[in-house]
Amino acid sequence: MSIKIKQLNQFYGKKQVLHDLNLTIETGMYGLLGRNGAGKSTLMKTLATLLPCNDGEIVMEDIRIQHRKDIRSIIGYLPQEFSMYGNMNAYDVLDYLGILSDLSTAKRKERIRIVLEQVNLTVHQKTKVKAMSGGMKRRLGIAQALLHDPKVLIVDEPTAGLDPEERLRFRNLLAELADQRIVLLSTHIAGDIEAVAENLAILDQGRIIYSGTVSELLESAEGHIFTIRIPRTELNAVKQQVQVINLYQEGSHIDVRFIGKENEQMMDHPLLLEASPTLEDAYLYILQNRAGVEK
Repeated sequence: MSIKIKQLNQFYGKKQVLHDLNLTIETGMYGLLGRNGAGKSTLMKTLATLLPCNDGEIVMEDIRIQHRKDIRSIIGYLPQEFSMYGNMNAYDVLDYLGILSDLSTAKRKERIRIVLEQVNLTVHQKTKVKAMSGGMKRRLGIAQALLHDPKVLIVDEPTAGLDPEERLRFRNLLAELADQRIVLLSTHIAGDIEAVAENLAILDQGRIIYSGTVSELLESAEGHIFTIRIPRTELNAVKQQVQVINLYQEGSHIDVRFIGKENEQMMDHPLLLEASPTLEDAYLYILQNRAGVEK
């Protein structure tokens, strides 16, 4: 199973929002990382056939994106905002959506049982939507996307608004689902991808600025991420010299994690330590390099 995107350009009126995208996505978890407004949701909606493909080519399992009915038979989609009638319970939501998908009564019962187990909602199947936590609603959203057993699962910003425990649970669920299908996960949170995906693309201002493995991206930032412990009084001066990634309070001092360059004054500081990059570090490093090239 694969998704092949070739020279995709998308427009809202006269404004171009996606520029010449080329990607190949294989079975497993694939991350799409980018800040808000980068074009992630536009790409996801295009893949879900909710937006027409203006220019370029998208093929899923030898089916062109223009064949919307055939494409929709093999994809499941969880949008950034998923909502259902508050007075319906989980089982009734899935039964209702199964009817809309033309699943037979027997098939609906079988698939509802399976997907409720997959998302760990079996014991909550009679819980009304309005009584669910944010995490439970997201799991119900995944259940509806899995109802027809799709080969591709498209998930847009799934952990937004979830607490850390729910976010971890949800990431683990997506990782399990990726064993048998493509799971395309879009997010602006690097940590959502780092633990569960081997491959990713970074989208910025409608353009792909990186596509490859997570490990290769981490390697690209090696030797560019540093930490330094300074008095609080020096923080403003440091911020003016380097791009700060994170700050950690240590008594009267602050540990500063930042992206460093060889010619910067900070690189001669006696308390400077090189750090192993995280995905967030590498992501910010790529963005900084792009900004530097465009100046």
